[in-house]
Amino acid sequence: MALSSEGKRIRGKAGQIARARRLARTNGLCERCLANGEVTLADEVDHIRPLSLGGHDVDSNTRNLCLRHHHEAKAEQFGHRIAAKPRIDL
Repeated sequence: MALSSEGKRIRGKAGQIARARRLARTNGLCERCLANGEVTLADEVDHIRPLSLGGHDVDSNTRNLCLRHHHEAKAEQFGHRIAAKPRIDL
């Protein structure tokens, strides 16, 4: 497991290897969708406790999320509102 110092993101080749390893944990599927009985590819390896809030860039502090769940997680963590989906009138 590639470790980083506190609050530092693993970058470069080590970061690419860490991302692939982390996505492989769930066969590249979103963990929140799986918990809801849905099957969706994960787009993001998300830090459960963000690095900017003192989290570490270690496997145990990450989860695989689709874009929808990643946006929801960030909104929860940073107090943002979730933007409504744009309406398309045809």
